[in-house]
Amino acid sequence: MTIRTDEIDNVIVFTPEGKFMGGSESLEFRDQVELKINKGYKKLGVDFSKLDWANSMGIGMVISAYLTSLRNDCDMRMANLSERVAYYFKLSKLDSVFRIFATVEEAIASFEK
Repeated sequence: MTIRTDEIDNVIVFTPEGKFMGGSESLEFRDQVELKINKGYKKLGVDFSKLDWANSMGIGMVISAYLTSLRNDCDMRMANLSERVAYYFKLSKLDSVFRIFATVEEAIASFEK
């Protein structure tokens, strides 16, 4: 798995690509989120459009990153959940915790509201 990071309108957007299965790639995701938070970014997004698969450990790292953002007065939005990822979010009721949008553009625009 690789994680692309882009800045769009002062929002850091993380795009995990491949499979999010836990292990070192999950730690890398959390570390990248912490790095951006430590650099002062307060608006974060996660674009799931390039994610082929995620298991419960991968979703757990998303939760960990989200909690890290909350502890640091940051705001995190999710976008482009695949059917498989959306299934895990619904099953665990995380879809009622995270702010989820159909597109990255919608997620970024929501920060302005």
